[in-house]
Amino acid sequence: MKYYLLCILLAVPALAQIQEATIPLPPNPPAPLHRELKSSAASVAKSDFQIQTTAYSIGQPTDEEQLYLEFINRARANPAAEGLLMAASTDPGVVAAYTQYGVNLTLMKSEFAALSVRPPLAMNRLLTNAARLHTQYQFDQALQTHDSSDGSDVGDRATAAGYDWSTVSENVFSYAHNTFHGHVGFEVDWGPGPDGMQNPRGHRVNIHEDYREVGIGVILGNKTVGARTVGPHLVTQNLGTDMNDTPFVTGVAYYDLNANHFYDLGEGIGGLTVNVDGASFHAVTSASGGYAVPVPITNASRAVTFTGLAANGADTAVISGGANVKVDFKPTFVPASLTGSDAIQTGVTSNYTFNGVLGATGYKGRSMLDVNAGADAADNVSRMTVNQTGSYTATSTAIKFTGTGSYRLAYPEFGTQTLTYQNSFYVKAGASLSFRSRLGIATTAQVARLEVSRNNGLSWEQIYAQAGAGSPGETSFQSRTASLAAYAGATIRLRFNFSFSSGTFFNQTTDGFGWYIDDITFGNLIDTSSATTSTLPAGTAFLFTPPSAGSYLLAVSPIISSRDLGFGPVKAVLVTDGPPSLAEIEVEQPAASGLIDGASTIDFGTKYPAQSEIRTFTIKNTGTEDLSGLSLSIVG
Repeated sequence: MKYYLLCILLAVPALAQIQEATIPLPPNPPAPLHRELKSSAASVAKSDFQIQTTAYSIGQPTDEEQLYLEFINRARANPAAEGLLMAASTDPGVVAAYTQYGVNLTLMKSEFAALSVRPPLAMNRLLTNAARLHTQYQFDQALQTHDSSDGSDVGDRATAAGYDWSTVSENVFSYAHNTFHGHVGFEVDWGPGPDGMQNPRGHRVNIHEDYREVGIGVILGNKTVGARTVGPHLVTQNLGTDMNDTPFVTGVAYYDLNANHFYDLGEGIGGLTVNVDGASFHAVTSASGGYAVPVPITNASRAVTFTGLAANGADTAVISGGANVKVDFKPTFVPASLTGSDAIQTGVTSNYTFNGVLGATGYKGRSMLDVNAGADAADNVSRMTVNQTGSYTATSTAIKFTGTGSYRLAYPEFGTQTLTYQNSFYVKAGASLSFRSRLGIATTAQVARLEVSRNNGLSWEQIYAQAGAGSPGETSFQSRTASLAAYAGATIRLRFNFSFSSGTFFNQTTDGFGWYIDDITFGNLIDTSSATTSTLPAGTAFLFTPPSAGSYLLAVSPIISSRDLGFGPVKAVLVTDGPPSLAEIEVEQPAASGLIDGASTIDFGTKYPAQSEIRTFTIKNTGTEDLSGLSLSIVG
């Protein structure tokens, strides 16, 4: 079975053109090709003649919508490099699409090398509103189309949204796997056609055309209507230029949490005020980090400042030829690290301090016992969130390794088939996950994967994969172990994913079809369900009162624009039982020493100068009072 990406590209006032393509899966993008603004410790001086500005908003793009824009602008800034990046991708979904359509990668790279460099696009909230509405329509009806139910096209929808356009076009895709997958599908334009690419390359042309703005609407999920199923990722891109043709300084503020020199899901810094010298407008970065500021069209070098949330950064945007300019703000991320005692006692409140994080509007504290996660017998799905398309039971009592059952993922119809642990895990050094696996009847296009998320499920990384081998597949359970050592010190999510990229799949759900998982054990992983999490009071103090003895791990997470950036390095604390509160003294000594239990003095008798006498005895506290002030006095 093949799934094509129907992409209708409508450029107005030109006639709509309809093309079809297919879309594969995304990898981690490399370093960005645009300039990045570093944070500055110094405050930014404001001119005495600074004009009063009006707020300009791009709305609130989701992380996925902002990431699409970052991919688009990277490709427009250096098309040749983008072509090389996509051709070299080892992502399974991308590779599957290349293979399915027979994409001529050599030709594709040469075509990208011939593309002209284009200035960046700015996000536009009106175009985004139009794009979101159309994506919602496609999701609700399980369609991939450029026509709305009333027959309106992209131009009609942009007008209805209030966008006064001079040119506008559209890309749609209802079967993407994720953001990168959608981006590569549009750019490569794979599908039926010579050399595995659509002819003409309508989606690619739209992205690299001389537009100024874009609106992007993304919906995550699967939807089935009749025999049609769309998902798990639907996207509409509306690209346009309005009648005023105003240039923008645009970009994104983000923390490079995974150190790949590129914006990723969950990294945006919202709430920063952006001013451009000489502009009549200012912007406040969205929760996902993006912004745009309209500026005068005249050629000029204009100072760009980022302020607020204790941040101060500045750079220069060179406006030339009326083109948009991209200026990003990427301050260095210093996680909140706790300082305080390594050993404390139960019932005693200890004060731990930590460094402030730029942009943080609050913090969360977490304390948890350093206890390894308990094994999962996989007898029921009480620890899992089940996400499946089609009808079948996510456990099997007929095929199992031990206990009363096993987890089971099948593929009755195109869509999502995952089992995700409800709780996150803290990863210690040398961590691993071991399980028994039986991949039964499945085609080579059906792949069993174990995946990890560093950002609470926004994106996933594969750490184990096994493709099907047809019939009969594996007829017994095999022992599998996946190393998690690369994630040491991080808090992660884990899921089992039975996926299909392209080609054919077995849709049966009877015994023997699909993937069975049992007898799961966790090595050096702490289940954070044992953790206590609380909002910290103002300031940079974490007050910890241990309820019981044991080894605890403490950590702090900064919150920016209501977004949790994740817990920083842990502070290991050994907690012992607290001191006694009531005294009961018991004297242990030889009977001849003269001191008896309960007495308060010992009589040495008469002693003359130069005489000496040594007596040794032990006082033991059998009560609960602190006796650190106990003293010995000599009388006479």
